[in-house]
Amino acid sequence: MAALAGMGRTSFAEAFAAAFGQGPMEFVQRVRLRIASRLLSGTDLPVKVIAASVGYASRSAFSKAFAIEFGTAPSHFRMVGGMDEGEPERIESEPPDTEPI
Repeated sequence: MAALAGMGRTSFAEAFAAAFGQGPMEFVQRVRLRIASRLLSGTDLPVKVIAASVGYASRSAFSKAFAIEFGTAPSHFRMVGGMDEGEPERIESEPPDTEPI
């Protein structure tokens, strides 16, 4: 944790991307959308409420981001019962651009 204290914003974003294969904001957005997908599948909360609960200021911004991530609108996702997510992707111990030895 102390190493992060002196790290600049750009250095942090680069280190994060090297470790996780995506930038920190993309990671956060995917987590928020994954939570939303579970709420859509497991509750009858209105889409607008789910959008707000995962941090989107508008339903339209949420719906656009959701459709990009899951390939369908939130209301359609709910109607068809969501999708089987399976096991979340595992983070490799090797950086993404290297071959295991």
